[in-house]
Amino acid sequence: MCQLNARKPQKALNALALCTTLACTVVHSDIALAKDDRPAVALEAGTAMPANLVSAFELPNPEQFKGVKLVVVPEFSIEFLTDNGASSTNGNTSVSQVWRLRGVGPAEYQAITDAAYSALLRSLVAAGYEVVPSATMLAHPAYAKMTSAGKPTGLRTDSGIAMAPSGMVVMPLGTVSARQSNSAGPLGALQALQTIGTIAGSLGGESDVNEMARALDATVLRVRIATDFSQVGAERGLLQRLSGKASVSGKAQPTIKAGATALRVFTPQQKAAQIMLANPLLLPEDTFVETREATSAATVAGDVAGALLRLGAGISGGSQTKEYEVVAEPAQYTLRMSEGMNQLAQGMVARLAAATR
Repeated sequence: MCQLNARKPQKALNALALCTTLACTVVHSDIALAKDDRPAVALEAGTAMPANLVSAFELPNPEQFKGVKLVVVPEFSIEFLTDNGASSTNGNTSVSQVWRLRGVGPAEYQAITDAAYSALLRSLVAAGYEVVPSATMLAHPAYAKMTSAGKPTGLRTDSGIAMAPSGMVVMPLGTVSARQSNSAGPLGALQALQTIGTIAGSLGGESDVNEMARALDATVLRVRIATDFSQVGAERGLLQRLSGKASVSGKAQPTIKAGATALRVFTPQQKAAQIMLANPLLLPEDTFVETREATSAATVAGDVAGALLRLGAGISGGSQTKEYEVVAEPAQYTLRMSEGMNQLAQGMVARLAAATR
């Protein structure tokens, strides 16, 4: 079970109204995971991937990629979600949760990203592919063109940080919804926390990708990975609406995100496709060491002040915010995340090999 500890005051969020009729359901390690279109695949400690991992990847029209032998990987990035949240409204009542990852930072993220990139290259070689050496790739004029819009590793996003392998760059980011909308509610700032950065449509442009593929006579592989540290969502359904209460539930959950994790393929013959992770991958629970409540005194004061204003104006209903911190120990977090990335690389390459052999 999670340990909940009081924390020192932090900077307040927007003032939110509080009412005694408000109900906020906060559930941690014993709640069921939010429903996904595809069931989650559990990754165990270690580097041996589960047998069902390969089926978690989708690739349309695989027959057009037969015969791929030489590959180059000029784009590789991982975005680590470090802030998350959700809000729920029911009538004039609203609740919200804010979740933050603590204990790790850019040093751990860089180590994980470097290890993940190396794991991908090893998996490609083990599967029988010839990989263009990094030095050859980095020195090629086409690489400079493709990455001219890139940013140094450690690029901050609305809700996390994007990393590239050492010596490479993070390409321009867009954002996609990490979950279904959790209701707009009064807490507009939280909507940004419900998105996770993913790599934009191309490296500079498809013409640059085509130039590299043709110049090296190699299939270009571009990888984007997105990770999450929590599952937070609004309670939904007819019974919830009839109850007259707003409710949000959350838990710590280390995850490699489906939909936002993909391997893009572009051949010298200008054939393109995307191998998409369709099932979320769950990392071991001991990736984190603690989950604690961290609602600041300033946030509570803002809730109370809002409640008094609403009562004075004769307005029913109210709002409340709960804040949580998920704590990671650097060495353990780096180990478990690197193991998960190793398994991800094996599964991704196995799916690629099934299409190209």
